[in-house]
Amino acid sequence: MMCLPRFGVFIVLCILTTPSAHAQAAQTCDCPSAFARTVQTIQTDYVAFPLEVPLARRAEWDAHVARLRPLAVGADRVACSWVLRSLTAFFHDGHLLIVDIPVDTAGRAERRAALPRRNWSEATMRRALADRALSPTSLEGIWDGPGFRVAVLPDSAADKRLLAVVLRDDSAHYEPGQVRGTFEQVNGEWRATVWDGNSLPRTSPVELSRVGALMRMPPMIWQRVWPSVPDAGLDTSDPRRPTIRYLPSGTAVVSIVSFSPEYQEPLQQLVDREWARLSQARSVIIDLRGNEGGSSTVAAPLLPFVWSEAGISPDTTTPVVIASERNNDFWAHTSWAPRGLTDRLHAQPAGALVTFSDEPTPSPPRPPRLAPPQQRIIILTDRSTVSAAEQVVLWSRAYGRARIYGEPTGGAIDYQSTLLVRVACASMGQVLSYPLIATSSRLPAGGFNHRGIIPDVLVPPDVRDVFAWIDVH
Repeated sequence: MMCLPRFGVFIVLCILTTPSAHAQAAQTCDCPSAFARTVQTIQTDYVAFPLEVPLARRAEWDAHVARLRPLAVGADRVACSWVLRSLTAFFHDGHLLIVDIPVDTAGRAERRAALPRRNWSEATMRRALADRALSPTSLEGIWDGPGFRVAVLPDSAADKRLLAVVLRDDSAHYEPGQVRGTFEQVNGEWRATVWDGNSLPRTSPVELSRVGALMRMPPMIWQRVWPSVPDAGLDTSDPRRPTIRYLPSGTAVVSIVSFSPEYQEPLQQLVDREWARLSQARSVIIDLRGNEGGSSTVAAPLLPFVWSEAGISPDTTTPVVIASERNNDFWAHTSWAPRGLTDRLHAQPAGALVTFSDEPTPSPPRPPRLAPPQQRIIILTDRSTVSAAEQVVLWSRAYGRARIYGEPTGGAIDYQSTLLVRVACASMGQVLSYPLIATSSRLPAGGFNHRGIIPDVLVPPDVRDVFAWIDVH
């Protein structure tokens, strides 16, 4: 796990790899045990629990747990993941999530051989898709995933379930024609099951962004290849890599899908290389639609566009953490704990909220160069703009230089810096990601998780050319 600080309160992407020593699982391999561990971890270690579930809401939480607990009985590992996600949905927190990280190398060849096959080729799929009138919210199409290409279509005209069939696989884990994943719609929302390199299922909710060009199944992102979305602004080889393009209207669009640490240098190099032309653009749109978050330090190259000499009002909020055996151990061994935090935690009983830092929250440093004052700066958001990307939106609003356009953000900003904990045995694979820091001791009052950050200007949902629309509004 890797956690990186932002300017001030911490907002991070904790890389979803095999959980560390903080995440050792008990050996019982059944969903009721995983359910019980998830409830216990939320109630004991999740910093939002005492804030979001005060005494007045405790009966509501207990009823939620009691309603879902019977669904865990007899649930296989796929069904179990969805039961646990229903449990965490109570909090409307995009950083409190269930991630499937199964570990079971035995029987890999047998599992792979047992996957169904379809005689689908890219050429036939393109022809089939050309005859279908697809909406931007359709999952049907040809998609590039990390190292592979799949066609997503129903198995038959009467089948509501969609199959993701391999067209190409660079890793040689799968062969063309094998079914790599399935998509099913439940209560109006798509659920994905995608098999990993060991032919183990990884489930995830599905989010579409950028007029259907981007499919996010955390922590995975797929990019639509066909039918193409020409104005998506994505790098064709890596949708997470930042891009800059120039529109005929004189507007520059800086597109950032990820603030993961490995993209900080590419973003800085891109802005440096294009600075002269960017400075001459009539408008600059910073397109954060579909941004998965990461570390807001990665966003430093964007500060010249949003900075104002008026500065940001001092932050008077008090970030807090919660004392617990697991959390205390984490802070005692991490390299970025504030001075005195460990002592403060050990001085308090389990469950107490403890001030994160005694030092004031610093503002981002003044960038060495600034965008021309006459330049129009727009931040573009949607409901898949989360975490560190929301911090950039809040900076922009606080400085007052930029205007926010688009949809409300996803709401994953109030509670930050996640720790991964296995709540099921390794072969089942469920891992709970939970935040360690609350950005304010007054939450949920004044927070954004329940409604997202509301833009200054809402873009109507039927607008197809969002950049042309922004140019005239």
